[in-house]
Amino acid sequence: MAQPGSESRISAAGVASSLREKRKVVRLVERIVGVDASLTETWQTLIKAEDWQEWMPVRSVETSPPGKIDKSTSAVIRWNSGRPMSVVVTEFRPGRSFRWTGRVFGASVSYDHVATSAGAGSEILFILEATGPTAPLVARFLRPAYERALDEAVPKLRARLAENSD
Repeated sequence: MAQPGSESRISAAGVASSLREKRKVVRLVERIVGVDASLTETWQTLIKAEDWQEWMPVRSVETSPPGKIDKSTSAVIRWNSGRPMSVVVTEFRPGRSFRWTGRVFGASVSYDHVATSAGAGSEILFILEATGPTAPLVARFLRPAYERALDEAVPKLRARLAENSD
């Protein structure tokens, strides 16, 4: 949660509302996850894609250039449950958020990852959106798949962050 009088802090819910207003999109998933870790620890975990298979149901995430996600990153995500997906970072706010975007059956699909301070811990906002003529069709299978992925990932992510903050 934002601290009173702190204009530089934005709540995850506020960011979600702002993102929705900016673009006409089909919102597939929006989930806010509270974690017992500092904003810095949370952000560092999110941008270290080569370690995602330890908490997210992916076989691998291969980034180019190799290393932490930044504004010039492209990647191939190999999901456990499906085919590989190529994505490119389309928005990057250091220490705060990134979005990568790819294509799925003719729809542009964007994955937002937003980290904010929340009391003694932090929050992560995961958003999945699709645009384009096939977005409603893509939503039928991508929404439940990403919901299941987050259901599996969140407990592992919380445990990972708890281990790192000890």
